[in-house]
Formats: sequence, structure tokens, C-alpha cells
Amino acid sequence: MSLLTAEEVTNLYLYGSKTKPADIENENLIRDNQLKTSTTTSVDINEYMTTGPGRFASPAFFEVIKQFFSPTSSGLAPGTYTKQDLYDRFGLNTYDDKTVTILQHLYDDGQDNYLERAYIWETTAFKIDDRTTFVIEADGNRYIKDFGVIPFSNPGENPKEDFDFNSDSAFSKLANFALEPLVDPSGIGRTVDIYFDGTRNLQNMFTHADYVNAAVTAVLPNPGLVGTIIGNAFSFTHDLFNNGSTRFLYDNKPILYGTNGDDSLSASKVNWQDAPFLNEYKSNGVVLIAGAGDDALTGSTADDYLLGGLGNDTLKCELRAK
Repeated sequence: MSLLTAEEVTNLYLYGSKTKPADIENENLIRDNQLKTSTTTSVDINEYMTTGPGRFASPAFFEVIKQFFSPTSSGLAPGTYTKQDLYDRFGLNTYDDKTVTILQHLYDDGQDNYLERAYIWETTAFKIDDRTTFVIEADGNRYIKDFGVIPFSNPGENPKEDFDFNSDSAFSKLANFALEPLVDPSGIGRTVDIYFDGTRNLQNMFTHADYVNAAVTAVLPNPGLVGTIIGNAFSFTHDLFNNGSTRFLYDNKPILYGTNGDDSLSASKVNWQDAPFLNEYKSNGVVLIAGAGDDALTGSTADDYLLGGLGNDTLKCELRAK
């Protein structure tokens, strides 16, 4: 899948660009909370739906399609119906009734890097394209015209997905709790809004035979994949560190960033719990970078760089015994 790589989306999250800046010992990487949703990027909608995460949103998963092709809906008169017509007819009143949500960590068909796809996309939602209509001919033959499945987001918004370490699902909350200190130990990341470019290509006619084939070939959720995530999460994120995206080092010293509030920033925060990949480098000293607030920076007994921000900062160094 060439939509986005793990390195690109991580760089967007941490630095606001697909490539890591050369100068990461910079307080400009510290951003106010109100800017957290300002990083945006885009991907091609058709690539996303055909070879990307959208390929798992099978037409067979949509309740309106199930009922349209079901013998129990034989009371529908010949004619052309919008999807809203059928929502009303079938009593499909909620967004859960009308959409399909795919938790990417539960789906794998061997066609891409499963861990990377789950890391980037995880919770994805889909709906039937608004141009789609449902047709019943006079002889009872049924088909769907101009059919397509597209990404779904909140009503009134352009369809988008986002990348961050916030999620509603129980598994994602647990995974994010473990992943965030590995990826962003200082909390400088911002949500990445991922929009969709282009117009979705539609299938001229989707027949009952197409529906049966979709039901037979649909990739079903596999809870057993959770073990793959758990078993490989550390090595996956360690690769991000080795490849540079999350390698917060200057002069081989771990970098910790403050906020634009009043912070107490200490070298002691470089530890196995708060900054696992940086911990092995702390004997080289640390780099503490303050933001705009009134900060207290406490170094270590090694050779540290303490960089004050725009506020009234207090810098404290630890003495070394000779």
C-alpha cells in the first residue's frame, strides 16, 4: 500500500511534514493545544478503497444491501429508490444501521503490511455513495445502479480519517496507551487529518450475483490477529526509532520537549516507562527544550544541554563527583 507509510504519518504527527526536519533541537516543535488538529494530508480515494483499507468494507456488510436482495423485501414495488428511501422503508435509522466500521487490526488478507495498515488507519468508517440508486424492474429483477462504497465521517464534513493516539474502541485505547510513549515521549504530536482526493469510481450495475460473490469473498474479522499486534508492537515502533522518525537524539543525547505552559522538565523523565527507546542514551546527557512558559529545567550529572524558552525559566544542573 503506497497511500501513506508509517514513517510519513508519524512525521506528519510529530513534525507537521512527511519528512523529519533536520533541526529537531528546536522549540518550534512545541505547539499550542489549539493547533493540534492543523496537520492535514490527502490520499487518492480510489486507491484507498480498492487496494487500501477500504477494500475490507464489503458490500455484503451493509444492512440496506442485505435487505434489498433479501426475499423478505419482495413487497417493494417496481421503481428506482435512493438509499434514503430504503433506509426509511427498512427502518434503518441510526448511523450504525447505515454505515460499516472496520477495525483494521481485525482484518488481514496478506496483501499489504498488516501492522503498518493497522497502525496508520485502525478505526475506519464507510457508507454507500450518495449517487447510488436501487432498481426493481417490472419483472422483479433487482440491481443497484452507480454503486460505490466511500469513506464516511461526521455529517457536514468532508470525508476524512485521522491519525493520533485517541480512539473509542477498548483495544485501541489499550494499544495507544502502550504506543504513545514509544512514539511521542514528549507529547509534541498533533492529530493528522487525512482527506480523500478525487471522485469515487462507481460500478454501473451491482447485481444479486455480485452481492453473493461479495458475501462469499468478504474478509471476516479475525480476533486472533490481536496476538500479532501485541507480539510485534515493540519491534514495529523500534523500527520507527531506528529509521529516524522517532529518534529524538541530538549529539547522541535524548531530547525532551516541554509545552508552552509552565513546566517542570527534568532529565529524570528519560526512563523506561516514559521514554523507553531514549533511556539507553541518557548516560550521554540530555537535551531539555522549554517552550514559552515559566519553566524549571533540571539536568543530570552528565553533559546536558538546557535550552530555555521565551518565559522566565530556571535552569538547574546536577553536580558530578570527581
